Amino acid sequence: MRRIGVFLMVVSLTLPALADVLGNPDDGIGTNGSLAQDFVYPGTEGLTTWVVSDFETTVDYYLYDVVSAGRTTHTQGVDGDGANFDVWDGLPWDGGSIVLSASDGYESFGSEGIMGADFGGQLLPAGDYYLVYQAVRDFLMTGGLSVVYHTTLGNNNDWEWNPGLGQGWGSDHREVQFEGAYLDVNWQLTVIPVPEPAGVVLLALGAALLGRRR
Repeated sequence: MRRIGVFLMVVSLTLPALADVLGNPDDGIGTNGSLAQDFVYPGTEGLTTWVVSDFETTVDYYLYDVVSAGRTTHTQGVDGDGANFDVWDGLPWDGGSIVLSASDGYESFGSEGIMGADFGGQLLPAGDYYLVYQAVRDFLMTGGLSVVYHTTLGNNNDWEWNPGLGQGWGSDHREVQFEGAYLDVNWQLTVIPVPEPAGVVLLALGAALLGRRR
């Protein structure tokens, strides 16, 4: 029995923590933010806007739930119709491509102040990436705008992207800033590190040993 206990202790020291969180947490300081929405109403395509946030991983991860805090400008607190979260391998306006997309997107800025989606355990190899995301709303007049909160808990290197040029920026992208200060948009992504091969072997051996003892 002592041998099994020592073995399990070795396994626990060898394997990484079960779950990590990537991203820029909401700092809770204010309500300023960036527009991020896709209006499904015909003729509003030019107003479609995304927020773009860079991140780096040094190990392979399985991706799961992602959330972001924000608000709607609608006075009656109307919720949105969904949300889109994608991982890109480069900036969208500079040759990047989508490598992973989340599903089951929701936007509850009116009632809960959050939106999110689920990557469902998809594998993301270590590397440099961008989380590109937006809310989905009916129309400005019936649903209001979606605002993703800024946060000071990042590297001050995020962007807004308006592919249809309807926002009047003079370009299809610009850096996130407020009152002259560069900021980030908030998001948190739950991930699980992919076990090292040695850790997988240890788990298998541990399970076999426990089975034999029974």
